[in-house]
Amino acid sequence: MDLSAYWAVPIQKTADWLSEKALGHPNAQLSGRLAEAAGFRQGQLLPQALIATGTSRQIEDAWQVLLDPYGLKLEGQVEKDAFSYLHDTCIQEGQIVPLADFGQLLPELKNSGYLLGVVTSDDEVTTMDALEAMGIAGYFDAVETADQLSHAKPDPEGAMRFASRFGLQPGEMAYVGDSPGDMQFARNAGMHGILLRQEDGQPLPPGTETAVHSLMDLPDVLQEL
Repeated sequence: MDLSAYWAVPIQKTADWLSEKALGHPNAQLSGRLAEAAGFRQGQLLPQALIATGTSRQIEDAWQVLLDPYGLKLEGQVEKDAFSYLHDTCIQEGQIVPLADFGQLLPELKNSGYLLGVVTSDDEVTTMDALEAMGIAGYFDAVETADQLSHAKPDPEGAMRFASRFGLQPGEMAYVGDSPGDMQFARNAGMHGILLRQEDGQPLPPGTETAVHSLMDLPDVLQEL
């Protein structure tokens, strides 16, 4: 799924909400800094953005640093309201843009006998909303989200839970991701790391065993592992 399309508006609107909560009135400068802390500058996804590589807790911590001078604490009801607002805005305004023809790819993988799972730094609410909106939730045998785990990626806990549940060894598993953090996760868990590569010319991050330009290449790539 295209993270920029899904998160850009919800993050900006939540940044606007927080800045007004902190100051009592809208403030474009503070709102922009809050959005940038989560990974967006003027609506553009930044490299290594927390929204892509971090967890909700890490984003909250980054926001708290910016809100401390104004005396606003992201705790209790304020924390609940902020993240409820973010989740509601994701559901209402996040654009679901698949990165592949999942209606073809996932049945092909399932028919080939692969177990499919998701391990994500996102939380369960927004993860399941996105999977269900794309009509693909039922293809996955397990979904591990950051709020279900004691340790988020790149800690291998999510992969180890999947391996234990299905009686697998990490070396029998592959993880597909689009960031250096994803490949670090694969390496930490002992899985095959498959990088969805957006551009040529950049060094492959550690943990990458192979790279693809399209997820539709996965059936052929998996056969070669």
